[in-house]
Amino acid sequence: MGLVGLYGLRPAELAVLTVKEGKAYVGHVKRNSTSMGAKAKPPRLVMAIDVAGREGEGERLLQLYASGLVKLPKSLRNQIAKVEEHNSFQGVGADFAQKLERYGPWGALVARCPGLTPYSLRHGYAWRAHCCSANAMHPRIAAALMGHNVATHLKHYGSWTDEASLEAAVERFNAGVHPVGA
Repeated sequence: MGLVGLYGLRPAELAVLTVKEGKAYVGHVKRNSTSMGAKAKPPRLVMAIDVAGREGEGERLLQLYASGLVKLPKSLRNQIAKVEEHNSFQGVGADFAQKLERYGPWGALVARCPGLTPYSLRHGYAWRAHCCSANAMHPRIAAALMGHNVATHLKHYGSWTDEASLEAAVERFNAGVHPVGA
């Protein structure tokens, strides 16, 4: 759960997560009309972004995962082993969702926030990238880290703008404006 949320992964990307020299990379899992028959893309770098009060947690989890001291659940590893046989990553995502549904704290979150899904962990990454730091991430960078283009990023995450966010953004911008030639 932590790797998916803190690294903005699609749950199925756990099947293609590798760690090299302390950096996390994921291979390609999306299979649609655009990607079928396309030239294989190299694994993309994924990086954790912090949650206030849990700074460094993503790096800690990645180190535990890379060391082998903490493994993905057995049923999830079984689904990962079946990816090639089934020519699909769906079993990985389904098993991840089932694990979350059985996890008490997740159930409590869903009760408080109806509509929350396993993919909400990924959506939360996008939200934090733009709204949870004084140094908001540029959409191009967030999109690249999440493995899609800027148009897709803006289409899916740009709609999360409310009036309070607009007011705060303009206030921050105006606070940074310096008089020209003064």
